[in-house]
Amino acid sequence: MTITQRDRDPGTGYAVKPSTTRTELTAVGRGTPMGELLRRYWHPIGLVSGATNIPRKVRVLGEELVLFATGPRRTRRL
Repeated sequence: MTITQRDRDPGTGYAVKPSTTRTELTAVGRGTPMGELLRRYWHPIGLVSGATNIPRKVRVLGEELVLFATGPRRTRRL
């Protein structure tokens, strides 16, 4: 394979063109295609030990949410 001067990009190593980011797949804010898709499913955002009766701020999918637990915790033993 021969690399011509036209193929070279002096700003990158090994004359490789820089990668591009497809924002339609990586942007998860409200109103974006991937954000709307991900908001249709449940996601684990914290551990049970982190969910207490004192509310705690968490940032998920670009939104500020509150993590807390109500009532007594029940654990299931197998």
